[in-house]
Amino acid sequence: MFDDSKKMTNLRLVIIFLDEVAQIIYLFPTDSPYNRLYH
Repeated sequence: MFDDSKKMTNLRLVIIFLDEVAQIIYLFPTDSPYNRLYH
C-alpha cells in the first residue's frame, strides 16, 4: 500500500514537472537556442 501511494505521488510530481517544462518551452520563440536543442 505504501509503495503504491508513493508511486502515485511520484507520477503526479512527474506530470506536474513535465507540464511546467512544456509551458516554459512554449514561452520561448521558435528561433530560441533552447528550442533548437529540444527540436
